[in-house]
Amino acid sequence: MKRLIILISHAGTGSNLHAIIDAIHAKKLNAEILTVISDSHDAMGVTIARNAGINTAIAAHQSDRSEERRVGKECR
Repeated sequence: MKRLIILISHAGTGSNLHAIIDAIHAKKLNAEILTVISDSHDAMGVTIARNAGINTAIAAHQSDRSEERRVGKECR
């Protein structure tokens, strides 16, 4: 079984992530998504991942140190 960590952008609709999740559930893809990482908590893929029970993390921009500390705690 492949273990995946998926990176997504805030600009996407989450359709590719949704397709991967569907393929895993249909046993067409022998994999497990460990975490979905995005550059924005507003990304549709983050919502899709959370609704599927998948861990999520938000990658902080260099200028946002408080967000970076929060992400570090979520990833532990």
